[in-house]
Amino acid sequence: MGSIYQRGPKFWIRYTDPKISKLIRRSAGTTRLEAVKALREAVGVQEQGRGISVGPPLEALVDSYRDYLRIHAKGSTRRQSESCFGKLLDSFGEKDAASLTLQDLDGFIEQRRADGVKPRTINSALIILRSILNHALRVGLLEKVPINVRLLRAPKKRVLPILSADEIRRLIEAARDPYYGILLISAH
Repeated sequence: MGSIYQRGPKFWIRYTDPKISKLIRRSAGTTRLEAVKALREAVGVQEQGRGISVGPPLEALVDSYRDYLRIHAKGSTRRQSESCFGKLLDSFGEKDAASLTLQDLDGFIEQRRADGVKPRTINSALIILRSILNHALRVGLLEKVPINVRLLRAPKKRVLPILSADEIRRLIEAARDPYYGILLISAH
């Protein structure tokens, strides 16, 4: 397997040649797509005879999606996505993205549940994974989406506590101008 990184305007690929057990680094063009294709060719030539499906690792797809978010998403979305990227890469980072299976996805879900994570939080990571795969399909990093990512059943709305009449009365008594009038009107 290998990786892609950027230095200035150029993208570079890094992979280990098993024949000579040497780390190879070389320039791969000015776009991430060119770098993914170059890495796929370099790794594909090495692993061709071993029956291994060769495609971009999920790490390359995450990098591409991260670049997309940097331009098209607001800050809170990028921050939430970054936290999900870490969990996804811990589970699938070295795996060939085109060969993801439902068993891999089930393993990820089971691991997160074992860590005590709630279904809503797991769904956040699954939504990000789905977005990464769909983005990779749009930009040509994948020929097809390897798995259908389905979400877990989880409560959709948070239940907000309602103040009792006594709590409302105490809140209004404690309020000062200009909040007194606002609270009084909203209480009625």
